[in-house]
Amino acid sequence: MKLIGSSNVDIQQIAITKGDGTTETFMEDYGNSWEREITTKNGFSAEANARVTDGKSGKLEAQIIKDGKVIKTSNSEGPILLVSVSTFQ
Repeated sequence: MKLIGSSNVDIQQIAITKGDGTTETFMEDYGNSWEREITTKNGFSAEANARVTDGKSGKLEAQIIKDGKVIKTSNSEGPILLVSVSTFQ
């Protein structure tokens, strides 16, 4: 799982829910990028929110990467950003 924002984006909260029902929440100021390996047999979903630091529009992309390839993406643009991706069918 990887989050990539434009230079004026501050990622603030990330929630990952695994197929077994467990949820991990990360709440800090992460700057404009964040990456974590997620290991689960039953899939997962992830949501992240961010804000811009300069009052202008920003961009945020979430990526699910498997075997070095991006398999799912979600994009958001604006002053407040929300992305959501899932490996569930």
